[in-house]
Amino acid sequence: MFFAVKVILSGLLIAAASSLARRLPAFGALISILGMLWLWAETHDASKMEQHVFATFWYVLPSLPMFLLIPWLMQQSVPFYTALLAGCCVTIVLYGLMLWLLRQMGIFL
Repeated sequence: MFFAVKVILSGLLIAAASSLARRLPAFGALISILGMLWLWAETHDASKMEQHVFATFWYVLPSLPMFLLIPWLMQQSVPFYTALLAGCCVTIVLYGLMLWLLRQMGIFL
C-alpha cells in the first residue's frame, strides 16, 4: 500500500514540479528533494542519507555543462533532439571522467 501511495504522490508531485518549473525553474529541485524524503521515510538511516546526498553532489557536477551546451547549440540552430543527444553524450563522458578522478582520490560512489 505504501508503494502505491508513493507512486501516486510522486507522480503528482513530479507533474506539479515540472509544470511549475516552466515558470519558476527552481521548482525542478523539488524532484530531488522528493527522492530524499522517500529515502528517509523508508529507512530513517542517516548513513544511507549521507551517502545519497554525497553521491548526488558528485553526480550533479558533470551534468552541469549539459545545461549550458544545449541552449548554446540551439542558438546555433541545432535541432532540440540533436542538442539533447550531444548534451547527454558530453555528460556521459564527464561522468566517466569524474568517476575515474574520484577513484584516483580514493572516493568510491
